[in-house]
Amino acid sequence: MTTLRERWAAGTPTLGAWLSIPSTMVAEVTARTGFDYVCADLQHGALDYADSVGLFQAVLLGGATPIARVPWNEPGIVGKILDAGAEAVVAPMVNSAEEATAVVHAARYPPLGARSFGPIVAGPRSQTASPRLRVRQSRPSRPGNPKWRVAIFRAHLDACNQGLGLVLKTRRPSPIFLGRPGGA
Repeated sequence: MTTLRERWAAGTPTLGAWLSIPSTMVAEVTARTGFDYVCADLQHGALDYADSVGLFQAVLLGGATPIARVPWNEPGIVGKILDAGAEAVVAPMVNSAEEATAVVHAARYPPLGARSFGPIVAGPRSQTASPRLRVRQSRPSRPGNPKWRVAIFRAHLDACNQGLGLVLKTRRPSPIFLGRPGGA
């Protein structure tokens, strides 16, 4: 197994680092230390979309997989950060099966989702840059083909206790990060 996606699908543990400052040098050096992925924290870090493009490129140059925690479970943000080059998104504050479904839907092309095609940065790196081919590959008969992954971040202990089973059954989120406010 060589890709993060393959390791997650096989249930293999992975190790990642999180970036909270907009430094491409830090991003590349962090990626070169042997992490499987490096996550740009656009929710709590001092980062924005413009920073993320360079960070993702530096992470790739360093040999790790770039992922991003988006500020919120909002379809436009999810699609835009994937277009910028993230290979997975971590969606925070997902507290129900409906919210989990919404973020997965935002990351997928039709007919599995509602994301529009326009990967200005990610497209040239993709093996399937053609929008026609990408839509063909995302059909339910071939569900594993979209390369982007969605990670659900459950931040409230009460939400974890009340609806985790439903969120885990949501179509194709992988993995699930569990936590609670304050990280305690």
